[in-house]
Amino acid sequence: MRIVIADQNDRFLEPFQCFLRSQGHKAAIASDGLSCLNALREWGPDVLAIGSHLQWGGSEGVLSVMLEDEELRHLPVMLLQGEGEGFGLRRHPMIAASARPPFRFEDLACQLNFLAILDEDEKCRGVKPKMRFVANAVPTLENAIWNA
Repeated sequence: MRIVIADQNDRFLEPFQCFLRSQGHKAAIASDGLSCLNALREWGPDVLAIGSHLQWGGSEGVLSVMLEDEELRHLPVMLLQGEGEGFGLRRHPMIAASARPPFRFEDLACQLNFLAILDEDEKCRGVKPKMRFVANAVPTLENAIWNA
């Protein structure tokens, strides 16, 4: 699986990229909106994991450009939220799933793989998965309400 991970937190990016590579995936990282769009266009990933507050173009800007781009419109996207971040962004039409810290690399990789497989299945194209918080280690009241 080919993955682009875009997040403003450098302490998360490189370890997660190393973990994905150790699992046999190919992963590119970006720390801002412009480098994220460049990676998406150059790399042709199967899935995107994007942080909620990217600089230089912003997460919402990246998602809006993707929505207008025929090549990127169907790419599955997971929103990586920080504490108290990205609540409104989670409703963006490009977001198929979201996760909040603490992130467990194994869980994130599993959900990214699920999104990529779902996207490959022609019968599921355009269908958003119902499992929006699979990658969260600790369920919260907000998750229970969101999933109800």
